[in-house]
Amino acid sequence: MSLIQLITTLIPVLSVFILLVLCRLPAKHAMPLSLAATALGSFFVWQVPALHMLAATLEGVILALTILWIVFGAVLLLKVLQQTGATTTIKQKIPGSGLESCKVCTKQDLTPYMLHPITVYWFIPTPLLAWVYQPNALLTSNGSLFFNI
Repeated sequence: MSLIQLITTLIPVLSVFILLVLCRLPAKHAMPLSLAATALGSFFVWQVPALHMLAATLEGVILALTILWIVFGAVLLLKVLQQTGATTTIKQKIPGSGLESCKVCTKQDLTPYMLHPITVYWFIPTPLLAWVYQPNALLTSNGSLFFNI
């Protein structure tokens, strides 16, 4: 392996480090630039076909969207549990578990950290909400849940 190949191999890690840490670019700008630098290096030094690079890029996008979907679902479930008061019930049902002092579990604890009320409208069929529905949650006429984060 030549020195140019070694440097090209390190481009993905080094470019992210340089752009995010040293140049302090936001990730939305640094990541596309890092992708472009990596693609150029792999195309010119390693002679990777453009179709292979496109396939690898699409695979990365799909993987990232999968992870984001899981995180979004977890945050949505947490907000539904908080809005319906289920976190209070969970804390009461498990005495001595340390959940009594949980700073994330109640909406009142999060209120000082909210800068703007964000309204989220998310379609969730009513049967899926049957197990978490409480009277203080507002269900619209089409069966979706409307709540504030």
